[in-house]
Parts: sequence; structure tokens; C-alpha cells
Amino acid sequence: MKKLLQNIGIALFSLILTLAVCEGIARIVMPVPMAVKVTQQKMLPSSQPQKDVQGTDGSINSVIDWSQAAKKGVRLYPNVTGHIQNHILSHQDVIIRVNSLGFRGGEVPARTPGQFRILFLGDSITFGDYVDEKLTIPVLLEEKLKAKGYSNVVIMNAGLPGANFAEQYLHYQEMYESADADLVLLGMYLNDAQQTNKFYAKTLRFPFSASRFLTWVVQRFQLVSSDVVFGKQRGVEVEKDWRETFRAGRDLHSGAMLTTRNGFDFEIYNAHNDFGLGWSPTAWQQLGKIAKSFVGLVRQNHSKFAAFMFPVLMQVYCNPEALSTYPQDEFKKLFDSLNVPNYDLLPALREKAPTITSKELFYDHCHYRAEGNQIVSDLLVDWMTKDSIVPKP
Repeated sequence: MKKLLQNIGIALFSLILTLAVCEGIARIVMPVPMAVKVTQQKMLPSSQPQKDVQGTDGSINSVIDWSQAAKKGVRLYPNVTGHIQNHILSHQDVIIRVNSLGFRGGEVPARTPGQFRILFLGDSITFGDYVDEKLTIPVLLEEKLKAKGYSNVVIMNAGLPGANFAEQYLHYQEMYESADADLVLLGMYLNDAQQTNKFYAKTLRFPFSASRFLTWVVQRFQLVSSDVVFGKQRGVEVEKDWRETFRAGRDLHSGAMLTTRNGFDFEIYNAHNDFGLGWSPTAWQQLGKIAKSFVGLVRQNHSKFAAFMFPVLMQVYCNPEALSTYPQDEFKKLFDSLNVPNYDLLPALREKAPTITSKELFYDHCHYRAEGNQIVSDLLVDWMTKDSIVPKP
């Protein structure tokens, strides 16, 4: 028995020593993990529940409300300010202000005569938690429209991290009266057909979040699933049927996504529950049902609806022989059938691709750097003014 206890003690000591060495190496070679410090703003009238959240917990969960995620998607806690230190994507320090309506940014001004209010819906690309507020697409779009003489425009950033099309619809149902928008502008991405309970987010709780080694392990491998370690999360249920149908008859292989169609399709196959869903016919059938109800409700509220689509990085930078535009074709077909103004960013971004590298344009496969947000907002201004989506000044 004594020998057994000694062996257990030696094993535990060895484990602790190994973890300590790994942590020491991680602190030398790895960046500081992202942390979020939240402070309470002055309480303002709000149609949404308010929560007093304070402190630094190493995650963004103090800004994002996951409590109803499985039913209606994530929401932002109103009237809070999050100070993100070393954002995991951009490695920048970012301040996130959430107003009383639960939108990123300052308070929405009261309506004045001639004002044109735009409710900008979307996911994390629109929300832009990884860049300063002034560099998000909604803020840049408003500034550029005003510079062109559209001084009466007010844009509200209602983007939600990880939100899919259905969740954006539910979000609109909750706050359209408070937003009082003249135009609902939807920024879609190729993974918008994700089902709510199939999206996941894992964030380490404090004090585990302070470990650079554990942070690296979780981000790379997602090995641990204990609720003691992680905050609120939802599990992923992999859809296999459509991806196997997609794979049939294709000679898929890795390493050539920008040069060959089989390499391009290999990435779609692997991203079957993310941007790969843009190539699922069933996904577009589901999106079509939501879009019909969504557009109908917006029009019932005497507002206009317009939509545009963000591409995935490999679509922007691949050879013409490798490129597939199936999601963009289905997007246009869907919104044309509903008589909704729509815009595909892909052709214009492909034209600009020779003048800007992918690392200058994107942080990853879909989130844009500051220069990318500038380019996207310029393209949106041209589209919205040319097609009279915003009324002429």
C-alpha cells in the first residue's frame, strides 16, 4: 500500500512538473491569452433584459448572453462595455460598447425628420469584435455614405457572433419596434444554414483561461469538455448525408484548394458544417423558407429589405478553374425570387485580389482585417447608392 501511494505521488508530481514546464515554455513563445474586462454603463431604458456583469474572466461571455442560445441564438447584454485584451483573432486590444438596445456602439439617436435608419444584421463579420468599433463595416458604411452626402443615414450594428439566418430572423422579431428601421440590411455568410444547436463555442473559465498552454490546447484540439473548465457551450452534431453526396464522383485531395477544383471541393467537404454548407442544396431550401417569412415580416412593418453575401477566402484567391460560385448563384436566385435587392461581393473582391494579399485582407477564412473592412464598405456604398437602396439626399 505504501509503495502504491509512493507511485501515485511520483506520478502526480511528474504530471504537475510536466504541466509547469509546458506552461513555462508557453509563456515564453506564445502570446497572452485573450481576456475581457466588463464594466457597467449608466443604466438606460431598454426593451431587453439587463444584467449587471463585472470583472475579468478570460472570455467574452460577460458581453455575450448564451442563456437562450439553443432556442434563439446569442444576444449581447445591453448597457455594458467589454475591454478585450489581446483578441484571439486580431491580437489587438478592443473595446466593445453595447447600447441599451443590445447593439454594438453608442446609443441610437432619436428619430428626426428625414432620417433614414438602417438595421445592419449579420454574424461575427458584421459584429466585428476583433477590431475597433470605428473600423467595423457598419460604422465605415455610415461614414462613407455621409461623405457622399447621405447625411441623414443612421446605421445600427445588430451583428451577433456566430448567428445564423434563423437566429437573425428571431433577433429582428424581438427588436424591430425599438430599432424603428427603414431598411433591414442583411450580411450573409456561407454558413448561415447552420442550425442553432449545431453551432458551438468553447471558452475557458478563469483561472484556466490564464494558462497559455491550456488555451493553446483547447484552441487547437478542443480536447476537454467539462463544464467545470468551460463556460456555456453547445455541442456540434455533424451532418454527414449531404457531404457524402457531395463527395460522390469527386477525386478529392488536400493541398490544392486554390489551383484545382478537386482541391477546392476537398475544403468544402471538410468544412461541411461551416462554410461548406453553402454548397448544400438542402441548406438553401431551408434558407428559402426563412427568407420568405423574414422578408414578409420586414415588409409588413413597412420597411425595406436588402441582402449581400460575404465569400470565403478561397473563393477570392483561387484560380478560375478551381472556383465554384454555387452559394452565390443560389443566393441571387433566392432573393431575386423575392424581389429583394441583393449584392454578391465575390466578383469585386476577386478583381481586387491581385493588388492585396489574402493575409492583408483576411484574418482567417472569413473575418476581414481593417483594410478588408474598408474595401467591403466601399463596395457596399457603391451598390447601395447606385441601386437607390438608400434614398438620394
